[in-house]
Amino acid sequence: MTTPADVGLAAKALAEETRQRIESAKQAALDAEAARAAAAEIIAAQQSQ
Repeated sequence: MTTPADVGLAAKALAEETRQRIESAKQAALDAEAARAAAAEIIAAQQSQ
């Protein structure tokens, strides 16, 4: 039988996993934006030659 304490621990673990995934997604978005900006600079530099 699952006790309320077990459910609470499982909920906390799931919440932490979700928080970590959100942080990873935020970092991936920042990395993607940095890559986009770098690519835009390269394209602009090539077009100005």
